[in-house]
Amino acid sequence: MKTITNKQLCRMICISVIALKFLYFPAVVSSYAKNDAYISVLLGLIFDFIFTAIIVCACSFFPGKSFKDILLKYFGKITFYAIYGIIFVYFMLKTLLAVKEVHHYFLEFLFENFTWIWFAIPIVLLVAYVGVKGLRSVARTTEILFMLIAIGVVVTVIIPMKNINLEYLLPFMSHPKGVIEGIFRTTFVYGDWMILLMCMGDIKEDKSSHKKLLIIVAATYVFVVFFMIVYVGLFKNIGIYKPYAFSDMPLYTDLPNNSARIDWFSSIIWTFALLLQICITTSISSSILKEMFEGIKPITCGGICAVIILCGMIGFYMNLSKLINVTTSIPFCIAISVLHVLLPTILLVTMLCEQIKRYRGKLKHDDKAKKVA
Repeated sequence: MKTITNKQLCRMICISVIALKFLYFPAVVSSYAKNDAYISVLLGLIFDFIFTAIIVCACSFFPGKSFKDILLKYFGKITFYAIYGIIFVYFMLKTLLAVKEVHHYFLEFLFENFTWIWFAIPIVLLVAYVGVKGLRSVARTTEILFMLIAIGVVVTVIIPMKNINLEYLLPFMSHPKGVIEGIFRTTFVYGDWMILLMCMGDIKEDKSSHKKLLIIVAATYVFVVFFMIVYVGLFKNIGIYKPYAFSDMPLYTDLPNNSARIDWFSSIIWTFALLLQICITTSISSSILKEMFEGIKPITCGGICAVIILCGMIGFYMNLSKLINVTTSIPFCIAISVLHVLLPTILLVTMLCEQIKRYRGKLKHDDKAKKVA
């Protein structure tokens, strides 16, 4: 039985694309690419779109087959367990990064005194609950909240648009090395196509579902680039000192007496987006455990995810900057880059091998038909 609809999948990918890219990510990219930050993001998303297209092709080429099925058939159990174990860690780290962003956002922007224990308890319970309920429940929740988040995000980005200075975007490609380094150092924030990879075989598809998915993903990527253009147009080189991009941007508006209300509206919307990101990555992590260990109980999956997140929160002392330092370190970025290239390459190789196999089978069938004739 298929778990989620194509519409739900598209919305989960859209939320994941923007969730970790509209708060601290712009400042991190700007620290490397300066006013070319939007170019760095554009190039990074082009790579992501190519990888997405490869997975969509694999979904068409292997209808009804999951990534697990492909790995087991062509590469064996050892490879399957190794790759799925790495992907599990990957999604857990994504969850931890989203958790830390929510905590830091609350601590620095919303509350003057915010004891970490009162934050950790509900978050750990949320992770455990989502790990038990699974992907279908998260997909339905995302479907319900998507339009609210989408409208809030679009309004927040469009309102300060008239105050941007287009001269801040020039000169074009003035920091080519910084553009490349910006992509490399923020590799971990990309790779949202892995949600599609992990959902292969569990999607209710129709004839146009793949085309719709690519169009929606492409539109989301265009909006992220547009967001970065507005960000650079407002802040230019001081963007590195604006770690709360989504909350800082509404303050740059000429609407009378509306700044504070827009600011709070953005905060509420962004909290929903980050919490959904936590739910999405947790549910996928839980589903990975179920794929790796058949017969494992959902409550065990939820408990494992919750313990890992709690240990990660304590291990980094609830300090977002330490986690960001790890995710932007050269060894970590190399590992993530290899993973991002490896997974689509596996699908390309399997599709090529399968196509050759099918072609040879067809030739043999034709030869037998000729002999019979």
